[in-house]
Amino acid sequence: MYAIKTTGRIMAGLLLAGAGFTANSEVFLPDGNDWGKSSQGEQIAYLLGVSNTVTIGYISDEKRLPGNQNTFTHRAAQGLRGTSVETAVSIIDAWYQKNPGQLDKPVLRVLWEQIGKPRLKGRD
Repeated sequence: MYAIKTTGRIMAGLLLAGAGFTANSEVFLPDGNDWGKSSQGEQIAYLLGVSNTVTIGYISDEKRLPGNQNTFTHRAAQGLRGTSVETAVSIIDAWYQKNPGQLDKPVLRVLWEQIGKPRLKGRD
């Protein structure tokens, strides 16, 4: 129990420290230039972070807005559900290779437009 509380306090401290940093910094969304310079491990870590963020938002929405399926996180969870991280990496890689003039497009946007949004067509 002590270890859980300690870990929770450490995480809370890191989040608060990070919140102070980001409040004074410009928001940074990785784009195709960053994606191309990243190792596959870094790409996977980024996508796992996105996945975790969507999952946390989904759980939060379920607690506060039961049954509401029109929140961003519900739609993101539906659109991205069933996609492996490796598949997402391949799709994003292929998109940037086919669109070298659009390397300034954020990775998150490519992920959504190539995987999430097409799966929601007809559900709107």
